[in-house]
Amino acid sequence: MSVFVLSIDPSIRNTGWAQFRGDEKQGSGVIRTQGTDDFARIRSIVDAVMLLIPSGGCDVVVEVPPAFTYARSARGGKGLNAASMQKLNWDVGAICTAASLRSSSVHSVSPAEWKGRRNKAWDKAISGKRSSDEADAIGIGEWWLRIGCQLRRNPLR
Repeated sequence: MSVFVLSIDPSIRNTGWAQFRGDEKQGSGVIRTQGTDDFARIRSIVDAVMLLIPSGGCDVVVEVPPAFTYARSARGGKGLNAASMQKLNWDVGAICTAASLRSSSVHSVSPAEWKGRRNKAWDKAISGKRSSDEADAIGIGEWWLRIGCQLRRNPLR
């Protein structure tokens, strides 16, 4: 396992991130995308992720959306429609590309895998963060360091 881990909760508008060195969280935040169209937003995600990855690379753990749309979700009962899924997949692809350009290994994790049945309110409460995106990124990173990296190594590159 890399000494440095960047965990990411992707979104086309607000992408949560957390950096870990060893078992310690070094920083966290939210990439608030810029631009008026989806491709400008994706470009701002690529730029920000490349800045978050150290020059020697690291393990990047990114939450991937389910492979299907569904009627109920943790988003107040709103399901993800096909357009939302497409944008989220563009976002994940951009993150994977940025990580690859910085010589990093990318690992995917599903929400059910790292979060189970917890909801966003619970994640915000335990992390002490106001943003559910940032709280989820912290949760993903903590899960990866505690359990995920020992269970499997599934780099996407």
